[in-house]
Amino acid sequence: MSLTGITGIIGFDKEANMQSRFEEYHKKNPQVFDLFEKFAKKIRIVGYKNFGAKAIMERVRWEMIVSTTDNEPFKINNNYTSRYVRLLEEKDSSFEGFFRKRQLRS
Repeated sequence: MSLTGITGIIGFDKEANMQSRFEEYHKKNPQVFDLFEKFAKKIRIVGYKNFGAKAIMERVRWEMIVSTTDNEPFKINNNYTSRYVRLLEEKDSSFEGFFRKRQLRS
């Protein structure tokens, strides 16, 4: 039996779980997407035809850290970056092809 079959039996789907965690995070932190979109638009305006989503996410991290006044550290799962790319492409189709991405496993 494959590992996929085993995970199906015990009811654990890693990618579905990741997607649901991302959706919950996004719902609680909509400003992350707003910044991701803002910085993606800025880098495109200066002439880039494609760019790394991880670099944009690091800029989002920096912005959140320096602009937050509470004592809670800003945290975001690196695995959410690709989901923010897909969310941006869904909202603005002109970003399709701007980021290189792999196919999600699920």
